[in-house]
Amino acid sequence: MPIAFIPVPGFPGTTLGLVFHLARVAAGTLYHYFQGKDELIQALYAYNSERLQHVTTEALSSGATRRERFLNTWHRLYDFYVRNEAVLTFFEQYLNSPYNSGQPMGQFRSPLFRFLEEGIASREIRSMKPELLLMLVYGGVSAAAKLKLSGKVKIADSDLRDVAEALWTGISTSKPPKKARAKKSRIKST
Repeated sequence: MPIAFIPVPGFPGTTLGLVFHLARVAAGTLYHYFQGKDELIQALYAYNSERLQHVTTEALSSGATRRERFLNTWHRLYDFYVRNEAVLTFFEQYLNSPYNSGQPMGQFRSPLFRFLEEGIASREIRSMKPELLLMLVYGGVSAAAKLKLSGKVKIADSDLRDVAEALWTGISTSKPPKKARAKKSRIKST
């Protein structure tokens, strides 16, 4: 399913003519599947949400502890967005557009949301609104992916582990491990 054409001018500036051109398909082909731009955008959101749910479900099933499952999920979401920059851009546009108004918030029914709710119930995760916890997780993942994709900062795997661990420390009820001294930043600006 083509999605790379949406980020160019954004939703309002995207015409079906532009879609046909960038997707390299005949108008009749898209009209066979979609009645118009609105239906296409909704289908793209559903398709990519399903892809993201698949990544999340797989990640949440790997790891013995809630902490390990969280860290695995954070890293896999980060990897997904870095490999699929157009999806990251599309989600940001969609979630902040009129297409999302009046829609049920799908992310609040996601496996990650349920994981956070279960963590709150088991007292492994801070007792606060899971919607806000979800915002912290997705916000951290997308910000890290955008920073990597910008090319302005070189981010090592150890840096990503530190970020994910810091986020876990922030949302969990467990005490962070003591460190002997603060580490020097391994992030190098370009």
